[in-house]
Amino acid sequence: MKYIIITFSLLILISCENTINRIPRIKEMNERDYGGKVKRIVKYDCDKYWTDEHPLKINKTSCKIYSIMEFNTDEIKTKEMQWYYLDYPNDPGYIEIIKVNESGLIIEIAAKQKKIRNMESCETKTNYSYNQSGFETEMVLYINGKFCTRWETIFDEFNCKIKKIIYDENNEIENYYINEFDNRNRKISSSKFSNKNVLEKKWVKEYDDSDEWVIRYTYDSDGKLLDKDDKRESYKTNKINSLYTSRLPDERFKDIEHYTNGKVRTWHYKNSANNDIYQTYDENGRIIERKIYRNDEWIDTFTWKYREDGSIIEESESTSRVVGKSYYKKSTYYRVDFNGNWIEKYIIDSEGNVTELAIREIEYY
Repeated sequence: MKYIIITFSLLILISCENTINRIPRIKEMNERDYGGKVKRIVKYDCDKYWTDEHPLKINKTSCKIYSIMEFNTDEIKTKEMQWYYLDYPNDPGYIEIIKVNESGLIIEIAAKQKKIRNMESCETKTNYSYNQSGFETEMVLYINGKFCTRWETIFDEFNCKIKKIIYDENNEIENYYINEFDNRNRKISSSKFSNKNVLEKKWVKEYDDSDEWVIRYTYDSDGKLLDKDDKRESYKTNKINSLYTSRLPDERFKDIEHYTNGKVRTWHYKNSANNDIYQTYDENGRIIERKIYRNDEWIDTFTWKYREDGSIIEESESTSRVVGKSYYKKSTYYRVDFNGNWIEKYIIDSEGNVTELAIREIEYY
């Protein structure tokens, strides 16, 4: 009897060996770009206004409300209204109402669009359901009161999305996806099936030491390789060159200079169009300049300036690609509040004309 108990315990230990260290996924909270607990944001559209004495002066009496957004104490947007013809406080051309449950999860989004020029009137309602961990298990969409589609998601005990089912307007299965995950909860494969359970396509991912995939293979229903997407290569081709990303060049790529603190200072690479890209960063890792050349001929220059707290206060674009002009520059200036959120934005062309003015009125809790 003692031998049987020991054997049975050993079998349990062996069967759990691959999953014993696996931890269920936890839902991450969404983060917004602006700081503070924002209660309300009012956006204004303003007439062009410019003088020789003060090119950034703004005639605020010409500004009219075109958007209002409201947020709850959990910083979730609960209402948005837009006035396309700037006829506030008349009925807005677009209104969106968001309902949130006690856990802070969005359970309904109802939107109403008025008929405006080429835009037809439309009403949509989307309902959401979640599991106990806060992951979305169902999405149901209605358009003009009629059922449109439903997405059902099934999770395993680790909150990994192992199956997704898509239903058509008759609430019948249109297709579905089966996903596989490794013991680090990383999706390693995804297979698409028809409503007749026939495999249509499959994707397989490979990972490095991080939790981001580096290679993705795409296969057809017969297992034939259709495409190989190597993120390490695309990493060099201008796909991550966004001002609003914190990702910087990988050490594996050449033509990179660093500051003494280890952060990237300059980076030279070629994009998918075979253009030469030269990027410069400050010591805090923020991009401050990007120059683009084609066949040794200058095309574009982008620059950015920041406050000490990291808030952007100026960005500009200089280009040789405007038809009829050998050089064109557009600069955007921001005035920010105590939370680093912009409250006034000015866009000025190379002749010093204000082409766009915008004001944001932010109310905090």
